[in-house]
Amino acid sequence: MSFTTIKRESTLEVIVQQIKDQIKKGILKPGEKLPSERELASLLGVSRTSVREAIKALSFSGYLEVIQGKGTYVLEMSTKYDEIVNFFSGFSNYSLDYLMEARIMLEGEFARLAALNASQEEIDLIEKIFNEIDSSEDLNSFVVKDLEFHLTIAKATHNPFMDGLMK
Repeated sequence: MSFTTIKRESTLEVIVQQIKDQIKKGILKPGEKLPSERELASLLGVSRTSVREAIKALSFSGYLEVIQGKGTYVLEMSTKYDEIVNFFSGFSNYSLDYLMEARIMLEGEFARLAALNASQEEIDLIEKIFNEIDSSEDLNSFVVKDLEFHLTIAKATHNPFMDGLMK
């Protein structure tokens, strides 16, 4: 006989998924302020600690922005960023160490090929985007610029497979 393990979702995962779903369905709109942690905890029937952790996770992944003393707001989501988040969420059973290992390996090769093949215009553009990342004032603009930076480096490799892999 063969059985598969039933995945038990944590309270945190359920809260995160509910908020993501509300954002994706347009119920929570970009720029909209979320209810307070206390109100969300009451609405969801969970502890404030669970709500706080979910908000941290959603802030880190670019769905929300917490402004000290003002509240938590829904960010405008880049479609590409959302696709990336969905893609990598399928690897939740794998260690973050594996992801970082793969990223370091791939990014190093992308950078090496771009350094060898990029035109001066492409190098200037990469530098410009890097400076824009450095001066990003919120998480959403940082994420969008960071993605643009990596896509530009991939294109500068002049290798259609590398460019396609990044897209």
